[in-house]
Amino acid sequence: MPPASDIGLGEERVSADEPAAIAEIERLIRAQVTLHHPPGVRPARRGQHPKSHGCVRAEFVIDGSVPEHLRHGLFKEPGTYGAWVRFSSAATPIAPDARKDVHGMAVKLVGVGGEKLLADERDATTHDFVLANSPVFFVRTASDNAAFVKAFTEKRTIWFFRMLAAGMHSVKGPPDAGSRL
Repeated sequence: MPPASDIGLGEERVSADEPAAIAEIERLIRAQVTLHHPPGVRPARRGQHPKSHGCVRAEFVIDGSVPEHLRHGLFKEPGTYGAWVRFSSAATPIAPDARKDVHGMAVKLVGVGGEKLLADERDATTHDFVLANSPVFFVRTASDNAAFVKAFTEKRTIWFFRMLAAGMHSVKGPPDAGSRL
């Protein structure tokens, strides 16, 4: 994969191992949700950002002052959409609010026409924004994210972050559980 400096704004380079990494992330998250919420144990919480701090109804307004070079897709024309905004935190299992955590906000617009990119949602009349309180994602690749999810499910995130801090930008996954790392 080329260095990040070779990637322009709005561009993405998909590595050859990305489909396998995404499948592994899905497998690990499904296993984790099943472990914490076996059949009959309800409510089953979502796999990511399970703690809701609030959900509000809102109005999302795109006014006519959007600069011409940014007028694409949803922002092409002025308009007003109904919206739902969900505030959340990431800890799993759910932790007390006094503990530090990553916080998120998701905005779902309703009444948005037009063909969507996702095959399962081509004709959906919604549009989603998912936000977190960090300027960048903490891993570079889907493979590194798969390694993080594996370390997280094995309660070995400290190992993972030590590897990142040591400059290992391509973390292949934690050593076997019996290792001293």
